[in-house]
Amino acid sequence: VSINWFAVLSFFSDFFNSFNIKFNKNVKDLIIEDTSIKGVKTADGDNYYGKYVVTAPGRENAEWLSNKAKKLGIDMTINPVD
Repeated sequence: VSINWFAVLSFFSDFFNSFNIKFNKNVKDLIIEDTSIKGVKTADGDNYYGKYVVTAPGRENAEWLSNKAKKLGIDMTINPVD
């Protein structure tokens, strides 16, 4: 056990608390500015912006994301899981 355990844990706690992570949000659209994705619009009417936007649609909404990418001219590679 490191004698610096408290400092290490405090660093990671501060680091992860600096993110604004949202789960289980029904995203209806992407917010595009200057050819970059800057955020998302949710079904609840909320807009979330971020320096980085991570999408994780799962199988259920993979087609929605593929259609959005095609509309935006983003190339996608199919990588089957099964």
